[in-house]
Amino acid sequence: MLLADHAVLLSRILQARALTALRQRKYQEQLLSRTDIQLSTLQGLVRRLVFSSHLGSRLTHRTLGHLNRVFARRKVGLRGPKAGQQRA
Repeated sequence: MLLADHAVLLSRILQARALTALRQRKYQEQLLSRTDIQLSTLQGLVRRLVFSSHLGSRLTHRTLGHLNRVFARRKVGLRGPKAGQQRA
């Protein structure tokens, strides 16, 4: 009878360890899944940021070029054509 009690006790201990291992595995899988989603989101944000940065630098380059032309005309005294006049 004593041997049977030890067998039951051992069985319960092993069952508890197995349940703990299953819970840990489930937790790790959920953690990996959440991390994968976060990584995917982060990659999308980086892609959008790089695109916006590239687009912004192109627009900034055009704007600065336009401002340089405007200010260069003003230095020389050219203000562009007046209303109703065309440049030669």
